[in-house]
Order: sequence, then C-alpha cells, then structure tokens
Amino acid sequence: MIKGRAVCGKIAEGEAVVFQAPFSFIGDMDPESGEVTMANHPLFGTNLKGKVLVVTTGHGGTIAPFMAYKAKLNNCNPAAIVCNFADNITVECAIVMGIPVVDGFREDITQIIKSGLHVTVDGTHGTIDLDDVN
Repeated sequence: MIKGRAVCGKIAEGEAVVFQAPFSFIGDMDPESGEVTMANHPLFGTNLKGKVLVVTTGHGGTIAPFMAYKAKLNNCNPAAIVCNFADNITVECAIVMGIPVVDGFREDITQIIKSGLHVTVDGTHGTIDLDDVN
C-alpha cells in the first residue's frame, strides 16, 4: 500500500496508464473516444476509459472540466487520477467526472507505478494498492 493525500473521495480500480508529464483534458484526450491525442507521444491512441491515470500533475484552463464532463457523458473517462500534485483544474475535472484523486506522495508516483499494473485507488483514505507487484 502506498500512502498519499486524499483529494477526492471514492474507491476505483483499473489498469494504470502512466504519463511522465503533466496532463490536460484539453487536447491530451479525445472526450468522444477516451483516446490520448498527444501527437508524437508514446501513449498516442491509448484509451483511458476506465483506466487509472497516473501523471505528475495537470495543466490546462477553465474549459478542462467541461471536456472532462463531456468524456463522462460519453462513458470515456478514466476511473481515477493519481498524481504527484493535484492542481485545481485536475481536481475540478475529477469532481465533474465523479472519480477519486490521490496525490502528495513521498516519491515521484510516476516512477513507482508502471503502466499495465492493476491499481486500486482509495480517494477517501489517500491510499493506492498495486495488485500486480512482482
């Protein structure tokens, strides 16, 4: 179990998709399909629907929560967000999607969690369980 800071409550689980960079719901993900749209990015085309999004932090403007809500309406949103620092925009996006957020880890969480691992995120207690650790 990895302890962080509880930001948005609820419990969710899914396959981790790890970005080694900040993420925005404006332009980094198609809200119609859930696919990563960042050209020339190694995860281009990866679908985030039902996945645990692991990022350093978020970025973007005030339209990001609208795009996140659009993804939710299309049933294409991630299941949870895990990040080193949950900026205000990322938190707003999580709230409109109704998903948990945990941040505030002692180490860079994008170096601890690997893409493909099954992760359980407890946004009420601020904990992360990695179910497929070797």
